[in-house]
Amino acid sequence: MKCFIEICLLVYIYCTLVTAKACTSGWFGSECQFKCHCSANGVCDAHGRCPTKCDKGWFGLSCQYQDLAATATTITITPRHATFTWLRDNDESTCNEDKNLASIHLTWNTPFPFTWLRLKFNSQGLTGLFTITFKTIHSFTMSCNNEYYSTADNTTVDYKCDINEEINDLTLTGPGLKSICSFYISGGICVMLNV
Repeated sequence: MKCFIEICLLVYIYCTLVTAKACTSGWFGSECQFKCHCSANGVCDAHGRCPTKCDKGWFGLSCQYQDLAATATTITITPRHATFTWLRDNDESTCNEDKNLASIHLTWNTPFPFTWLRLKFNSQGLTGLFTITFKTIHSFTMSCNNEYYSTADNTTVDYKCDINEEINDLTLTGPGLKSICSFYISGGICVMLNV
């Protein structure tokens, strides 16, 4: 019986060591297949969580979603005298402080298929008070099919919309902008695998 218990213990230890693979720096996952996208030199834990925040151009769970808002060619806000460094700093704790903010307008040189976006606010009462307008490269205003809103938490809204054409222009308006902190447009999940 003692020999059986020792063999079971050895098998358990071996299986634990084999499945608990240590990844090289900058990678995570059960097979070290996912790239870390954390600020501070890309260091993340075994589950891809960042100690501070995602690197610029990445957001979401384990910083695995590419942020197309970070690649916008131009960003214009109304009123024009307002600053918007808080919008591009990848820090969800810095927010708009201009209570007159009326719109955020982004354009891209290269059109892309819109899938979903995430808005982070500093006040839960204003999370649903915004409107999104899309335009194609030919300046046609697009309407959404199958609009869907979900809340990741009290101050985070994910917005999904089916659009039949690629867009290169997006405008956010509405009273919710008074408390907006961050704005991300999903370019898809990271497919950079370490194979």
